[in-house]
Amino acid sequence: MKTIYFLLAFVLFICSLCPATMMPVNTATTWTAGTSGLNAFYGPGYSTANGYAELTVSNDFDKAAGKRAIVWATSIPEAGTYSYSLDTKYNDYYEQYDYWMVYLLNDGSQFNLVGGPSRAYTPVGGLAINTGLAAIGNADGQWHNYASSFSITAQQAANYDYVAFVMVGSKKSDMVLAFDNFTTSVPEPCTVIIFGLGSVCLLRLRKK
Repeated sequence: MKTIYFLLAFVLFICSLCPATMMPVNTATTWTAGTSGLNAFYGPGYSTANGYAELTVSNDFDKAAGKRAIVWATSIPEAGTYSYSLDTKYNDYYEQYDYWMVYLLNDGSQFNLVGGPSRAYTPVGGLAINTGLAAIGNADGQWHNYASSFSITAQQAANYDYVAFVMVGSKKSDMVLAFDNFTTSVPEPCTVIIFGLGSVCLLRLRKK
């Protein structure tokens, strides 16, 4: 019984280490698969002081040059269909960028987080599998939710190492661009550990 209690306590400890759905954005101008961190947000020019990722860099003359990206990646899961959801807000469909992509990546795949990536970009060793764009009717400076799903085949799960979500935005000085509440059904490594340890605890309890 003591062993079971120890395992349960360890499960709770692992839970405390698992990241929340919205974490601080670690400052970085590039992100490289196999070198940069996983299960955390990376990107330049975003502040999370208000509890969400708000773009603080503006460009009043060149919206493409003003683009800043946030990337979050994790180890490739098994084959299946997965979902994701995010909130975003912006002001002007024609004067701003507000879009996101999902990629499968291998070691060495890289994103430049300043001025890109574009919606047509596919990094070396990578594959774009899903993309989304903030609706023109939602350019009102208010939060709007977007949700989508994508599938990973067995061959893709075998050929790629990571799945990455990239959110891109730009703004002028009198505008707002922000992201919040990013969630995905793609399991993080700690989730898999928790599930496995929890299963062990339940199995031992049943045997008792």
